[in-house]
Amino acid sequence: MKTVSKPVAVGAVMTLIAATAPLTAYATSADFDGIPDLIDNCLVATNPDQRDTDGDNIGNQCDGDFNNDCIVNVLDLASLKENFFAGGDLDQDMNGDGAVNPIDLGLFRQQFFQVPGPSGLADPCDGPGPYSSELWVHGSWDFFQLPPSRGQLLHIGNDRYVALLTLDGAVHRFRVGDAFLNPNEVNCNPAEDNTPAILNIDLPLTCGPANSDALIDLSLEPDGETYAFILDAGGSLTEPVIRVRRVDDLPLFLPGDTTPPTFLGPLSIDPPDQPASFGLAIAASVEDDFVVAWVDFHVDGTLLWRDFTEPYQAPWDTTRFGNGARVLTAAAVDANGNTALSDPLFVDVQNPSFGPFGTQMFVRGAFVDDPGQQFGTQHPLALVSDDLYEASVNIDRTMLPPTEFSIAFKVADAGWMNGTDCGSMSGAGFAMLGQAIPMVCSPEDNGGIPSQTINLLLIGQPQPANYLFKVDVTGYPDTAPTVTVTLED
Repeated sequence: MKTVSKPVAVGAVMTLIAATAPLTAYATSADFDGIPDLIDNCLVATNPDQRDTDGDNIGNQCDGDFNNDCIVNVLDLASLKENFFAGGDLDQDMNGDGAVNPIDLGLFRQQFFQVPGPSGLADPCDGPGPYSSELWVHGSWDFFQLPPSRGQLLHIGNDRYVALLTLDGAVHRFRVGDAFLNPNEVNCNPAEDNTPAILNIDLPLTCGPANSDALIDLSLEPDGETYAFILDAGGSLTEPVIRVRRVDDLPLFLPGDTTPPTFLGPLSIDPPDQPASFGLAIAASVEDDFVVAWVDFHVDGTLLWRDFTEPYQAPWDTTRFGNGARVLTAAAVDANGNTALSDPLFVDVQNPSFGPFGTQMFVRGAFVDDPGQQFGTQHPLALVSDDLYEASVNIDRTMLPPTEFSIAFKVADAGWMNGTDCGSMSGAGFAMLGQAIPMVCSPEDNGGIPSQTINLLLIGQPQPANYLFKVDVTGYPDTAPTVTVTLED
């Protein structure tokens, strides 16, 4: 089994997995998908089809690790973006509905900066770790259950490991052990059963195979707080200490570190032009003597986005803010809670008024062979007459195999995943050049159901070539808008 290095997203929340089946029922299906846990490739999601497109024994529902490096991170996010709107039996189609779409993005975000899985089968990410097995914090109300209420202890450096859990206000009993409390693996326990844990106080443990079943009592209130369980080996893998802290009670890891992060330059926006309009990216360059926990981006003092990984960026849809002067700031926080504030960046926002959607609309799709493009390329629709918008799009798919005879696209605003998103009503079939395709705009106009991508047939059409996308919104919202694509003269 290969050893896997697993960074932790400090400040993120690993929400407790619901405890539903007692330990004696482990041979049954704890996630109620009918697959016994010992052979279930995704223990925390109902996946009776056991779909596993990359064949690594981790079901797609649990596997956001598309490059198979045993950590779900920004490299996998780039792969998801590259395949967004694509159809087929893809690794990135995590829920198996035949298309890579916002539902898959939601599943991916739940796994970000975590190890893929867990799977009941042997898989490449079963790395032994420093204790010869991966260690987890297991806990429940008064007895152990599977799937367990648990969080994996991830290495953060200097012989320290952390798991972040959101807990109810109650008396919790917990212990440290391998993924399924296997007595043949390493378990860490206190000297006596029912040993109380006091917040912010070190509690000595003894670790070893077939160690005792002594449990730790942890009394918490109120409900919904997030806690950091910090295991400090202190140079000894057999006699570590564990302490529990509220995540909000920083510092977490490095007593004595009082140096805040450093901003290496001013904030920037991309594109840099002012007055600013449409969708922008705000960027900050930050470093710390140990680790940057996160960077918060603010617009006029209101939190816009929290980014846990480099490069530190925040998407900003300016159409969702009023026109005028806006003040952008950022706050960088390290693992010890030290905070640095950026200099303000003053931005003049000037968004034009738009038609019935109230915002700039774009044609978005996989129009060119460029995996670096976020969700394909986007092309703004311009008003050419009453209720008629047009965009000229260069389509060049010449590098794709002959079997790729269509492209997928949508009509959407600058913040399309949370805003106006127009596409096919059914997602079935293909559209021809010159055909007026009725669209539904979700979620408001489609009962909360996401619209589907439109598949445009290009059999026998020249490439590269410029195509004209015409969007007719006459009578919207009482009449469905249409999109028509033709070769541009």
